[in-house]
Amino acid sequence: MSISPTIKYTDARGYEYVETSGWLKQVCTLLPCFETLQWPDYASKVVRDVVDGQDVVIQLWKGWCPKIFEDFPGGIGAEVGVYRTVLERALPASLPLLTPQAAAGLTSITELGDEFFWWPFPELGTTIEFTLTNPVTNQTFFSAGPEITYWMNKWMNNGSYATYRSDQGKRWPELPSWWLGNSRTPLLAWNYVLEYTINGKTYPPW
Repeated sequence: MSISPTIKYTDARGYEYVETSGWLKQVCTLLPCFETLQWPDYASKVVRDVVDGQDVVIQLWKGWCPKIFEDFPGGIGAEVGVYRTVLERALPASLPLLTPQAAAGLTSITELGDEFFWWPFPELGTTIEFTLTNPVTNQTFFSAGPEITYWMNKWMNNGSYATYRSDQGKRWPELPSWWLGNSRTPLLAWNYVLEYTINGKTYPPW
């Protein structure tokens, strides 16, 4: 298995994307998620459901995810993760990919109690896919999957996103292209509409 954190590729339109690699997904099974894992223009939502008879926590993200390093995941896109609550599960002795400050912050979250965080559920073998829709044009921005995984994600690289915005044309032809919000794309990346399916069940758009 490659130890690269991402899989990179280009679509037929020439836009470049990244997804997390199998290696990174495996590493991240050691780490819990929580609702406050979000930041400006990268929103998160938690949906609790039952999948194949198992209680799960579905965590969604969408918007602009900055890259920590050049080869790391990030860009404009979305994530759909399937997790579960595991009572009294402790963090591993070492926390891969995290700075000491981030590790300390994660430790403080887990000390709040099991109801505040949840763990990856790869054993469930869910099939996940999603589509992001441009709310200005009502056209598909891009799709991801289907893939058997606990964590489906995909981001368009920042440079390609600048090209995509230009390709959509102007909202108001009389204004210059650089005018804020003049592209036929949402002003904020988290305004793209996420539609997702898990094991054939389609959930309400977000």
